[in-house]
This record gives sequence, C-alpha cells and structure tokens, in this order.
Amino acid sequence: MSWLRLPDGSVTRLFGSGGGRTVADSLSRALGTEVPLLGQVPMDPLLGEVGDAGTPLVLSAPGAPAAVALRGIAERLSVRRRGLAGCRLPVSPS
Repeated sequence: MSWLRLPDGSVTRLFGSGGGRTVADSLSRALGTEVPLLGQVPMDPLLGEVGDAGTPLVLSAPGAPAAVALRGIAERLSVRRRGLAGCRLPVSPS
C-alpha cells in the first residue's frame, strides 16, 4: 500500500515512500535483470470492506483508484515480455 488520501484531499504516506522502487532496483542489480516496480496501490478502506464481503474491489468499484492500480498490476503480470525463441541456452543434448 502506497498512500492514503484523506477526506480533505491531502495524501499521507503511512509507510514512507520509495521503498518499492528501492527493492525493485536492488533486486535488479542482484539478479542482473530488470525487476520492475509493478505498481503502487493507494490504501482504500473500501478494499477491506468489499473483500470481507467476498467481492473483489476491481468488480465492485472498478473506478476506485486502488482498483485501477490493481488492474494495472494484473495486466503487467499477464504479459510475457520475451520468450526463449532465438536465445542460446546453456544446455546440450546428452
């Protein structure tokens, strides 16, 4: 969860900011491949309410900022960036 929008429209970052980006960058360096930051989901009390009722937020309130962020993350996870076609693999037939 990234931030919480308050009733007056201001934003508070309960957990600070930049942690997700820092972790993604650190993993990218450690693994030698890009580990993207998938998204930032704003805190939304409605998320817990509808989840407890058994309905995903993306279905019950698709326009809610948290639902939009979650849908964006799901879309990024569902796309295969690159296959193995044409890649040299370090294996040999036995």
